[in-house]
Formats: sequence, C-alpha cells, structure tokens
Amino acid sequence: MWREFLQDICQIVMITDDFYPDYLSFCFAIATTIFASGISIITLSIAFVAGKRDELQRLISNYQQ
Repeated sequence: MWREFLQDICQIVMITDDFYPDYLSFCFAIATTIFASGISIITLSIAFVAGKRDELQRLISNYQQ
C-alpha cells in the first residue's frame, strides 16, 4: 500500500524511474527519523515521571520519619 502511494505521488510530481529509488529511500529515512524521535520522547517522558515519583516517595518517607 505504501509503495503504491509513493508511486502515485511520483507520477503526479513526474519523478523519473532513475530518481524513484532515491526518493523512496529518502521517504523511508524521514519516516524512520520521525518514528525514532517519537520513541525517544516517550522513553524520556517515562523516565522523567518515574524519577519524579521516586523523589516524591523518598521525600514523603523522610517526612514521615
């Protein structure tokens, strides 16, 4: 499905067959970059929240003593 979509775009923009593999590689590189950025943002957010939770638990336990 993705490949047919890109081929349709290439026909509309009039990309030649010689340039199509480079264009396809570029599109997949962009998609991979966006995906990796999303994964890293999610991972860093989870780590930040977990760190703050641990810090609050430590403060509460010190306050209760």
